[in-house]
Amino acid sequence: MKIKCYTASTAKEALEMVRRELGENALILSTKERFGRVEVVAATEFDFDTLKEEEPRKAIDIVEQIKESSSPPGSYPPSSPSLSSIYQHLHGPQGGEPPPPQGEKPTSQVPQVAPPGMPVASEQSPVPSHVMAEIMEIKEVLLRLLQDRKEQETIRGLSNEIKEIKELLKKQTQQTESSTGDLQVGESLRPIYERLKKQELSGELLKNVMITLSLHPDAVDPYLIAEEVLSKEILTVDIFGQKPSKVLMLLGPTGVGKTTTIAKLAAMGTISGLKMGIVNIDTYRIGATEQLKTYARIMGLPFKVAHSPESFVQCCDSLSYLDLILVDTAGRSPTDDLRIEDMRGFLDSSVPITSLVVLGIPTRTEDMLMAVEKFKDFKVVGFIFTKLDESSVYGPMITVCKKAAKPVAYITTGQRVPEDIELALPGRIARLILGTESILTR
Repeated sequence: MKIKCYTASTAKEALEMVRRELGENALILSTKERFGRVEVVAATEFDFDTLKEEEPRKAIDIVEQIKESSSPPGSYPPSSPSLSSIYQHLHGPQGGEPPPPQGEKPTSQVPQVAPPGMPVASEQSPVPSHVMAEIMEIKEVLLRLLQDRKEQETIRGLSNEIKEIKELLKKQTQQTESSTGDLQVGESLRPIYERLKKQELSGELLKNVMITLSLHPDAVDPYLIAEEVLSKEILTVDIFGQKPSKVLMLLGPTGVGKTTTIAKLAAMGTISGLKMGIVNIDTYRIGATEQLKTYARIMGLPFKVAHSPESFVQCCDSLSYLDLILVDTAGRSPTDDLRIEDMRGFLDSSVPITSLVVLGIPTRTEDMLMAVEKFKDFKVVGFIFTKLDESSVYGPMITVCKKAAKPVAYITTGQRVPEDIELALPGRIARLILGTESILTR
């Protein structure tokens, strides 16, 4: 059922409007005069599927008007007059309006018109219960339609918000992946950019290099400019030239090659004319002790083993005539706090010690930084990066050194003793990062 309210100057005009829009079979629910105009409420059957978006609320208002009218519940006639019967009664055979009864004056009341034998929908006529039930059912349906529309509007709003968030995240991801920001990387610089992006450099450093290159569009060799920028970011130190404490301890995670690196450093120092000695406090691995002892015997260096902080002091005192004592330690996992604390007893002894942290380049940058954090209280003066021959990504050397504010002292490029160790040089590391120089190049 479709319910609608019509307002006109006269009842005739209002009924004509009902007839045009609702047809001949429309039912008149009520007629009354308001503010000098005639208001007619009519109803007809309708299809809910064709309901317009703006109609549910209007229809509910009309239902409320019917309920809140002066007609008490149950005051409607058993059957409401049809539009055709009212129209015929109004117009008569000639289409004119019927005259008022003799002896009565016309009033402003809207005539309650109906054919003979059919009562009009008046305030005194009883309303059938099935009509009220149908009206209430219509109201419930319309309310559900309104509720469904509100939920759909809410869903549409959430969908729009999710779409906006996705677009924002997409833009941020693109900016993160291309840290050059708004810079336009020309085709000539694209190979350098792609190479550096794979080297796991920080976004800030990558952007700095590309900005500098963009300021030199006519450069004969942009790789040389990039090398210069990177070299300035690389901190290095020559431990032998700096004359560190007499005792130099190598720390680091397991599997980074500390024992082999000790042998390489001993050979390098001996070649440089320094009197070198080795002390091993790695008593967990018998094989490591025997390996280092063999290296020391081949190079003719004194070798000692310390099982406790007290015996460590005694070993160092017995080797006090040397220029430098190298100390090999057991590998410690950055997550093994207990074993790391066991080593603190050696550090807290009366022996003046400095340390180098040994890190393997194939290790993830995050894991290297974790190890650096665990060993930061062990009087660290720099880093040794090992196993460069097992990786093609060298950018983490810059990242780790800058975050720890410590230099890199040496790099190792293989397992041969003593050949595969080098003093860290900024230009060499920069060229390895850029790919303009090979590990095999010396």
